[in-house]
Amino acid sequence: MFLEARELSTLDSDKVTSFTVTMFNPLDDKKVAELIELKYPDELQTFTQANLSEQIGGIIDNLKILAVAVALISSVVAGIGIANTMLMSVLERFKEIGALKAVGWTNDDIVKMVLYESLFIGIIGGIFGVLLGFIAAQAIASFGLVTKVSLQLAVGSFFGAIIVGLIGGLYPAFIASRMDPIEALRSE
Repeated sequence: MFLEARELSTLDSDKVTSFTVTMFNPLDDKKVAELIELKYPDELQTFTQANLSEQIGGIIDNLKILAVAVALISSVVAGIGIANTMLMSVLERFKEIGALKAVGWTNDDIVKMVLYESLFIGIIGGIFGVLLGFIAAQAIASFGLVTKVSLQLAVGSFFGAIIVGLIGGLYPAFIASRMDPIEALRSE
């Protein structure tokens, strides 16, 4: 059994919920809307094409802000994950780093080694992120929604992942460079 929308609402059957006025000259829409509101001030509410466009534009702006907020939160989480991974790597290789320092590696060499590793993680994350972004855009487009992944967005996302990787590796690199080689070689 199918119900009409009118049956589900509390409106009487002789009432109208909305109607559309089509203009010969779309530039007159504001004038006509004002005339309707003057003639029926308490009974009708008018919306012009410009009003609807502004509302849709506001919704799209809010969605953009939401997307940026999600991207920032994701970047912070990724940076923490990379920092944790690199810190665990440094702690697991405590003796190895001590041995490298004992044979002449400088603090700068140790920092570079750890940052290269975190850079590599950022590059791999960037490649997978861009590929997954393209796949997600295609999946969304298959539902009929228009998506656009520009080259600028893909390149920006890739380099953003590299920057997050490098930032995530700074603290572990600092910790690794400050290790005492004698203490590292003595530990079990």
